[in-house]
Amino acid sequence: MLHNTSSWQADFTTGFSKTADEIISIIVKQSFEFDDQGNVFEKQPCDAIISSDEHHGDPHKTSLKAANELVPFKRGFEFYGNFSAYPPKGISARVVEVTCKLITHNQKKPEIEKILRITGQRNWKKSLLGTVASDPQILSNTQINYENAFGGINQLKPEQVYGSNPVGRGYKLKSKNAKLQQLPTIELASYFIKRPGKEVPTGGFGAIPLFWSPRSDNIPDIAQPQLMAGKFPYKTPLPDDFYNTAPQDQQTDILFSEGCFFTMSGLLPNLDYRQEVKILLPFDKPVLKHIKEEGMREKLDMQCDTLVIEGDEQSFSLIWRAQIKKSDCGLAPQFSIEKRPKNKVVKTKVLQTKDIT
Repeated sequence: MLHNTSSWQADFTTGFSKTADEIISIIVKQSFEFDDQGNVFEKQPCDAIISSDEHHGDPHKTSLKAANELVPFKRGFEFYGNFSAYPPKGISARVVEVTCKLITHNQKKPEIEKILRITGQRNWKKSLLGTVASDPQILSNTQINYENAFGGINQLKPEQVYGSNPVGRGYKLKSKNAKLQQLPTIELASYFIKRPGKEVPTGGFGAIPLFWSPRSDNIPDIAQPQLMAGKFPYKTPLPDDFYNTAPQDQQTDILFSEGCFFTMSGLLPNLDYRQEVKILLPFDKPVLKHIKEEGMREKLDMQCDTLVIEGDEQSFSLIWRAQIKKSDCGLAPQFSIEKRPKNKVVKTKVLQTKDIT
């Protein structure tokens, strides 16, 4: 049983640790809203925990809309999310840059800093210098997604797919076939495409599906007898980052702590271009206790490993996780989740009870 007396969402999942132990993982999700000045407010009700990947359409043709949050473990801390880019007001902009930064307590430089270059629509065209990109069209509000980033398939050989982004555009495009084909409009600021056939890293802030590289490169070989017996199904231990979902340049080994904040620019409609909003991330570690059969309560340490941002909604969620071996829990494991005493200011507390089998 999982007894939740907080205003947050809580759930659990059973599975295996990276070293093949059967474990129960408890997940707590805290959701917040923020305004244009960076003030943060607890969101009521809290957003539900996502229990499976959700795509925008066909999983083989679209990017992720939401990523599975109900996973056993992650390495370090990561962020991902859904955003739109907003060009300067009153100006016919054709190219803009948008920025996300994660800065930990007492850091002078960001732990993570990522800049994307957003361009109005461009097409390849013939010129005396060969095949070149046309001038960008005037830019409007642009959803940042992988469909408009570099990637996709080889149009002449559809079996050849860009593993890091199968749903993008521009992959294996030969100069003779490039005329009128669209270029990516979302790129990493330091890696933008200059000619057809050139490969560049995919730009974006969104979560990565398990079957995209580099996540797919981390899947160990299946041990069929163990799989059929309901045991740990892999021949080798799982990598530490097996369940990490963010792009690798949005992950850090530094653990989330009090004083971390997140900044972004170019991603909110009401702010001036390049005006940066600073959002201090609340640090309110859930109190998780394992209720033993004899009535004793053992406190389990939770770590926050994920920040999920919904830019257009001006909201974000922090996801906390803890694990315990199933063999240490008895036949009817019970856990309780509550807020720390200093935070007893929430007027409404929701009791959520879930069975653990």
